[in-house]
Amino acid sequence: MKRLRLIILLIFALTIKLNAQNVVRLCVGGNHNFGVPPTVGSVYNWQVQNTTIATINSGNGTEQIAIDLNNPGLFQLLVEEVDVNGCSGYDSVLVEIFPLPTPNIFAYGPISFCEGDSVRLQVDSIYASSIWNTGSLTSSIFIDSTGEYYIEVTDTNGCVGISPS
Repeated sequence: MKRLRLIILLIFALTIKLNAQNVVRLCVGGNHNFGVPPTVGSVYNWQVQNTTIATINSGNGTEQIAIDLNNPGLFQLLVEEVDVNGCSGYDSVLVEIFPLPTPNIFAYGPISFCEGDSVRLQVDSIYASSIWNTGSLTSSIFIDSTGEYYIEVTDTNGCVGISPS
């Protein structure tokens, strides 16, 4: 009986693995190219299952398309290839769109100060990486002169955002 359970469990595990679909992870804004290997004489019909998240902006009918990434969310991108004989083949991929991070800067102390004084500026959250317009790679900086200060951050999804100055 234990052997039968093990075999059923292995079949179930293999079935799940074979049916799993790849997920492409991207950031909202801009566009992204998708493509399939071309076949001479084939026509490619692409479809985005949720057009509030993404829309095809060029290339439908060809092996490569460009998609505008409009909003965060998850959608399936489908392609049907129809060859010169009228035979069809299908493929799809799940695409997850992440929002851009929106870092804010906080001052620890007055932002108007006298010569020789300084103020500490701190980004509001922890990010995978960050760089200030001063070149500093830390989450906070001390400034001792008037100017425009901002930080560019990258979150754990690889999405990039810039703070207001």
